[in-house]
Amino acid sequence: MKHKFTFVLESENIVLDAGARSYNKILRLLKAGKFTEAETLALKKLNKDPFFYYQLSLARFGQKNFEGAANAAQDFFNHQDSKELHMPEYYFLAHATRVYAESLYRSNQIEELIGLETMLKRLSPGKRYKNDIVWTKIYLGTALISKNKTLDGIYFLILAKNIAIKENNESAVNVIDSILENLEDALS
Repeated sequence: MKHKFTFVLESENIVLDAGARSYNKILRLLKAGKFTEAETLALKKLNKDPFFYYQLSLARFGQKNFEGAANAAQDFFNHQDSKELHMPEYYFLAHATRVYAESLYRSNQIEELIGLETMLKRLSPGKRYKNDIVWTKIYLGTALISKNKTLDGIYFLILAKNIAIKENNESAVNVIDSILENLEDALS
């Protein structure tokens, strides 16, 4: 009898061969809030491994350069799709998708944000990244509503709310309830 196993790696340090030290250094810089230094190092290391686009996105997001963060996240996805990455990139897709969604939302790139709908279907809601998927669905739902795709937007907000309730994520539930209440007031 065959059985399918799915799993997610649970490690802060990953194996990137020659880029591992740089990855860990950038991670420390991001945690310390040194986003400009992290961006500079990530840019230098892009030729070693395209995974550094993910860290570049985080560094730019930390600097509130949302358009730059979205572009770097998109580059990460493009390389992931072409299988050029040398590490288990699926581990980071949910978080990169959330950074991408929030960056698009904050830089008012609503049309691009709506395109996340197909990307969300590929993400496995691993326990560690359920929060990222919830927030991505909140941004997507809000973007759809703003483009008069109200039923589609409500659908994603309800999906996000169900996950948030299950995970006891009160802040996400409160945000979703507020969006839905404002929508109800606007429609009545």
